[in-house]
Formats: sequence, C-alpha cells, structure tokens
Amino acid sequence: MKYGSYASNVIHKINSAVMAISLLSLLIMVFFVTVDVIGRYLFNKPITGGMEIQELMMVVIVFLAMGVATQEKTHVIVELLIQYFKGRTLTITNSITGLISFAFVALLVWQTLVMDLPT
Repeated sequence: MKYGSYASNVIHKINSAVMAISLLSLLIMVFFVTVDVIGRYLFNKPITGGMEIQELMMVVIVFLAMGVATQEKTHVIVELLIQYFKGRTLTITNSITGLISFAFVALLVWQTLVMDLPT
C-alpha cells in the first residue's frame, strides 16, 4: 500500500468519526430546541441559558463538518468565473482559494486561543 493511500484512508476515517460527532450534536441540538420551545410556550419555563448552549452547539456542528465538506468538495461555490477555467488555471485558482481558506481558519484558531488564554 502506498503512503498517500494509507494517509488518505486515515484522514477519511478521522473525518467520518468527526462527522458522526457533528451529526450527534445536531440531533442533540434539535432535541434541545424542541424541549426549550415546549417549555417556553406550554409551561412558561424555558431552559436557562438555552440560546447560549444552542449557539455553542452550532459552532461545533459547523466546524466539525467542515473537514468532510472539504474532503467531499461540497462547499458552496460561486461559479461566475470558475466555470470558464480549465486545467492548470483551475488548479492554481483552487490552490490559492485553499491557502486563503487555511489562513483564515488558522487566524480564527489563533485569535480564539489568544482570547481564551488567561492574562
């Protein structure tokens, strides 16, 4: 077995596990929102901190699913110019887009760590 194939299989398994966690989080969030709405409108007792918990779960769902979206190439793409690119130009454009996306996510992670570190 080639190294690239082995690495691809490992990444695929990691992405599958992370996607399962994301889907489980989505299921829990749906249940949580349902219970919160029922509690709010039928019993006048909403879940304390319900909105904050839902916001945190949305972050978990989105960022954990991002790896699978990248692997499956299911991102939303605006094809105004890309549809006319072929071959090397398309490869270069996709590479630049990938690098910009990586830099943006790295910036997000860095700033999250900077904000959460105690001073």
